[in-house]
Amino acid sequence: MSISNVSVSLSNILQLTSICYQLHFNKVKKSIYGLSYDMIILALVSAFTSMLSTILYSYDSLVRHQYVVRYSQYPEIPISYTVLILETVIFFAYTVLFRQLFTYSKSRNTNQGISHPCTFLLSTFFVILVYLVYMVCTSEPLYVLDIVDFIWMISKVSSAVKYIPQISMNWFGECVRGLHHHWLLLEGLAVLFMLISRYSMDVPFWNIPVNYPSWFVIGIQTSCIIILWRQFLIYAENKPRLKYAE
Repeated sequence: MSISNVSVSLSNILQLTSICYQLHFNKVKKSIYGLSYDMIILALVSAFTSMLSTILYSYDSLVRHQYVVRYSQYPEIPISYTVLILETVIFFAYTVLFRQLFTYSKSRNTNQGISHPCTFLLSTFFVILVYLVYMVCTSEPLYVLDIVDFIWMISKVSSAVKYIPQISMNWFGECVRGLHHHWLLLEGLAVLFMLISRYSMDVPFWNIPVNYPSWFVIGIQTSCIIILWRQFLIYAENKPRLKYAE
């Protein structure tokens, strides 16, 4: 197994570990105070769409045929099945974390909930996806492959911006008490291993597995981790100041 494969796998394992810590942290406190709903939803959407697009690329014969026709010089769709398995586990872990948002909803503060920007982004994804399906069904010059490509794009955009809502939550509340003590370390290491995986890549771009993190995702997540690190330094000792939602 190459360095890039090991690095991506470690990145996913670290993310899974972080989720498990957060699940335990919430359960012990019986609270989700300070945890961004948008971040959990975007992470859940990212994991699901990445898993779905990878499965379709891998097992849908029509998609594979259309891929070969469109990219005849690159007949094989590169896929990492190790990453697919890990992303599937991550998806189910995020599903449990999403459920905790409702189980402990009485502990949320006045700023917690699904925001308008997140709703707008997800609605935009949905409208475009429905439009693409309609175009394919009406025999327009689009293919099922285009739908799968858009699902793949949703996974990358959602993954790239998922930390931004938590940054906003920390900033408005001037507090980071909603996250477990190892959250930033584990998430930061996960992004670091993503970076290592791309720098150690020894294959041409068309041979990079479709479910590997892109430079777009790594760049934005790295910037977000740096901002979060700064917030943790500034707000580490601050007590929660936002009121509980009624």
